[in-house]
Amino acid sequence: MQLFADYIKPMTHWLHYNPEWAFLITFLISLTESLAIIGSIIPGSVTMTGIGILAGSGVIPIDMTFIAATLGAVTGDGASYLLGYFFSDRLIDIWPFKRYPKWLAYGKAYFADHGGKSVLIGRFIGPLRSIIPVIAGMMHMSHWRFYTANFISAIFWSILYILPGVIIGAASNELPPEMATKLFAFILAVLAGIWILGFLIKYLLVQFNHYMNASLHHLWQRTLTHPYMQRFAKAITPRNEQNHYHTAVIVVLWFVLAMLLVVLSIMVIKQGGIPQINNPLFYATQSLRDESIDCLFIYITQIASLVSLATVVTFSIILILGSKQFRLMLYFSALMITTQCLLFIFHQFLFSHHPTGILEVQQNSSFPSPNLTFATVIFSSFLLYFNNNNQLKFKPSLNLFFIVLLILIGFGKMLLGDHWFSDIIASYSLGVMLTLTFWIFYRRTSPTNTSNPLIVIPYIGLLLLGSIVASRLNFETQFRDHQPYVKQYILTNKVWWEQKKPILPIYQKNRFGRAISLFNIQYAGSLEELNRTLSKAGWTKPKDSFYKTLLKYPVYHEAPIVPQLFLNRKPSLIMRYPLHEKGPTLILRLWRSNYYLQDYQQHLWIGTVHTRLPLKKYKPNKPNATTPLFYIEHALPNQFTQRKVRLWNITAAHKLAFRVEPVLLLIREKSGDELISKEKPENQ
Repeated sequence: MQLFADYIKPMTHWLHYNPEWAFLITFLISLTESLAIIGSIIPGSVTMTGIGILAGSGVIPIDMTFIAATLGAVTGDGASYLLGYFFSDRLIDIWPFKRYPKWLAYGKAYFADHGGKSVLIGRFIGPLRSIIPVIAGMMHMSHWRFYTANFISAIFWSILYILPGVIIGAASNELPPEMATKLFAFILAVLAGIWILGFLIKYLLVQFNHYMNASLHHLWQRTLTHPYMQRFAKAITPRNEQNHYHTAVIVVLWFVLAMLLVVLSIMVIKQGGIPQINNPLFYATQSLRDESIDCLFIYITQIASLVSLATVVTFSIILILGSKQFRLMLYFSALMITTQCLLFIFHQFLFSHHPTGILEVQQNSSFPSPNLTFATVIFSSFLLYFNNNNQLKFKPSLNLFFIVLLILIGFGKMLLGDHWFSDIIASYSLGVMLTLTFWIFYRRTSPTNTSNPLIVIPYIGLLLLGSIVASRLNFETQFRDHQPYVKQYILTNKVWWEQKKPILPIYQKNRFGRAISLFNIQYAGSLEELNRTLSKAGWTKPKDSFYKTLLKYPVYHEAPIVPQLFLNRKPSLIMRYPLHEKGPTLILRLWRSNYYLQDYQQHLWIGTVHTRLPLKKYKPNKPNATTPLFYIEHALPNQFTQRKVRLWNITAAHKLAFRVEPVLLLIREKSGDELISKEKPENQ
């Protein structure tokens, strides 16, 4: 790699022997990242992560890198503070501040709300990180308060921005220098791409919002004068509303959700297209399962449990009645009753089976999820009501919290095997649609919400408390009921060995349930003995790390970074065999199957052997070399008995990603006439 030899390697050596320049560069980047206005343009996440990679890989000392970054951040914020302190309001007429007056106004409003805390937290919030020090200076914040907050925030900022790069750099030490450089360049390219993409998305969203704001307002104005629509439009438009953007957005969103719910319902009734959507996503989420992830999402899904939701609803009713908002109480009660009635109708007249594969499968209809629908109704009602409160200062954070919470609950219900993807989307659609229906008419005559915004804190606290109580009451039952269940089969040696048609599965599937290859090996015996025998014949176990596999991925596309699974288990044995110095490599994978061989007192092993590169790219001298099974057959001595079964009617074999000969090789370990395997079956 000439790039490494000619440029990267000399540069890293020079930085290693001249670290003061690396510290100066780190200091300057950190300083410009913190300067007013300029800091909002510099991609700090990319540059500081790159510096962290150099520190983690040993090119420059880690401790001095953190110090240089901290000092640069302190100096940059200090310069911005002094600029605001001495020029004050005159900055409004000075370039570049006069070009961005909204930033100064936004910074002043934020500083007025949070005071000295804004210096601590503003460094981590988008454009505020470079404008808050200027505002602090303009507001003549005391020097000692500013520099104390400035120094503390700079320490945490440098750790947050550099530490990921340090971890990546330390991990790359296990790679050869050339591969480490590729990893370094790859990560920098990814970070730069993310920054550019984020910048473009932000710009496009701002432009789209301006366009939609004006367009929807004019659209609703025309609707209010339309001969057929004006009565409906006037009935749901709030009195004295000047800008009709919000009303139009609510109506458009309601119709989109209603159409989505109707389409999903029709697809569930006719089963047209639903399995093609649900099954791949279900297989993918199930492949992520392990005990720790299951435990985490059992706790998360308990937020939408009956105990947790009942606690929140009871608290809401007490607050509404205590504040004597009887109209709100009427709407809220009607919303809860309507939700229950619609769920009953859906479950009575539109039956959809729950996914199988867990110990306790629910027998009622899965479409949509009752708990998730109620959680969506309650959370969206809460957000609509409190977003109408002008005294609430942390609306974006509150919205993000509940939206992420709903997404995690829905994902948890898929991962635990309770619901399909279509059930989750239908729950969101129905819940938001019902909430918008009642909100449209409630907001028409209701004044702005003036309730105490601090009510949000006990509301969230009770929600989490209810989920903790529900988890303590239900965790053991939930954990047991959601254990993955795979049906087990028992075979005799005679039935298995003399099979004329495949008894075990013949298709290896990826994490989305798509067939990618044929299982062409079945083995009965000791896995350790097979490993030792193949090792003597030149087969080796792979030692590539995740990072090396990542770098090789474009070449070895048939050896994916994410391990292949069978019954959501990783391979019990992986071995490779190089056919030629420049030819493809054979990969052998064996999994424990769910077929128990009675004579061997253990489960059968099922697997596949194929090349890492397509066979058409490799032209060996001998025809037999193109058959991967050839290298397994000739590697096993007389200690193993072998038999081949032809796989007929494999019409789609040419469409599989990993092409192998449609032949099944049966292998069993023996010692004379006696079976020597004494292994016991693994626990389920």
